[in-house]
Amino acid sequence: MDDVLVLVGNCETWQPHVRYAARLAAKLRGSLNGIYVTPSAIPVPTDASAAFSREIIEIYREETEQALRAESPFRQWARREGIEHSTWRIARGSPAEVLESAAKWHDLVILEAHAEPFGGDILETGSAIVRADLPCVVVPRGMDKANLDTIAIAWNGSIQSARAIHAALPLLQQARRIAILRVDDADAAGAIDRIEPGEFLRRHGLRCEHFDLQGRADDAGTALLAGAAQIFADLLVLGAYGTGRFSEWIFGGVTRHVLQHVALPLFMRH
Repeated sequence: MDDVLVLVGNCETWQPHVRYAARLAAKLRGSLNGIYVTPSAIPVPTDASAAFSREIIEIYREETEQALRAESPFRQWARREGIEHSTWRIARGSPAEVLESAAKWHDLVILEAHAEPFGGDILETGSAIVRADLPCVVVPRGMDKANLDTIAIAWNGSIQSARAIHAALPLLQQARRIAILRVDDADAAGAIDRIEPGEFLRRHGLRCEHFDLQGRADDAGTALLAGAAQIFADLLVLGAYGTGRFSEWIFGGVTRHVLQHVALPLFMRH
């Protein structure tokens, strides 16, 4: 995971999830790549007066100029965080479109939970994760410490769970403790129960513990978060999956619940 991508929503102070991204990139000895998204069109109401329209355009112009001036402070700050290489970009369009375009050149994307660019909507966040087609860490609001001491893995025998574990290997290799939380999830698709995640991790020199979560299949999300909290996990690895066509993708119940009640960083791979 050499190239870490993060959406930056404030050019005056670096938001907690941006600081989290920087610290994670430093741990991985990778680059940090910040993108500031501006609207593709200036949102001027059709019934606005000429004076009000000029005011909106002036605010937009000042915002864009401030974003342009932020490149040097961003790169200087990233270097102080221990990152040798960083980039700063300004892109126009919707956040999901920008992520989809930028993802081709990155290995991991960091998003803030209930982020303002997505209207605080987890379905919009899910759409962005799917369109980016990258491993993604969803960070709770206000969290900036990128700890990887204890990592929990949600395992339900699905293909998505296996993909998430494989994608998370660079992070798992930094953990002191790895715990596999086995969960019975009615939303799981493409079961591959014959594969044992512990055996896969051992092949990569990693040891893990196993915990069988108690509870109903329709309450697996609650059980997962409780299990992660019980072992004081710093990160929860899980496969993100859902139903519907690509353009109408809807989260499965467990993924949706965990995102709605996110209390620790979530490493997701659909």
